[in-house]
Amino acid sequence: MDDTGPARPGAAAALTPLAPSRSLTEEVVEVLRARIVAGDFASGQQLVQAEVARLLGVSRGPVREALNQLKAEGLVRDEPRRGTFVARPEPEDIRDALDLRLALEVRAAQLVMDRADPAAVAPVATAFEDLVAAIRRGHADGIGGADLAFHEAICRASGNRLLHSVFTSQAARVTILMRVDELSYRSRPEVLVEEHRELLECLRGRDKERIQTLLTVHIEGLRDRILAAWSQPTTGSGI
Repeated sequence: MDDTGPARPGAAAALTPLAPSRSLTEEVVEVLRARIVAGDFASGQQLVQAEVARLLGVSRGPVREALNQLKAEGLVRDEPRRGTFVARPEPEDIRDALDLRLALEVRAAQLVMDRADPAAVAPVATAFEDLVAAIRRGHADGIGGADLAFHEAICRASGNRLLHSVFTSQAARVTILMRVDELSYRSRPEVLVEEHRELLECLRGRDKERIQTLLTVHIEGLRDRILAAWSQPTTGSGI
């Protein structure tokens, strides 16, 4: 009996492997995001679609789609009848971003401690050593990146993939804000090391109450310094 007939809709036989590739839009997003985070585009600078497309050698379509994604990330903003501009965070944006970060990290730390697995903490310890090395080198951008990587390691170690995804989706915005704290990195390296050492030790000791207090002090202190810098734009804060 011949039972070979047309493949049923949705049957696995009707599917063929897709070749993995990055879209042109994704490449444009990556380039523009990196330039914004690095400070190559100043806050308030206009991004003209036609000019960006010309410089990147692409059509306007991928640029338009990329700018829409960056708008969703809070890195650019549209102004009616004027165009698209690099966003300058307002005080409420700063508070909202760091409130979200605090909530994510407190929960992530709790989940890490619930796992009671020393292997889960090992990447956080490695990130701490990387931060210490960056502080010794004294380059502010490197310190900021290593600082954020330490906190990202906590979220990754939580085992909650959605929590980690939300944290990483905010990384570019937080990196821009952390640039404001450059002078703090240079003036208080010993404090920075001690704060992160205490966080690591709390994870190892599974001290949930103390780590919540430490994270609150750590992130709210960052928020207050950024807000103080925002109120004095002539200091070269970059936002």
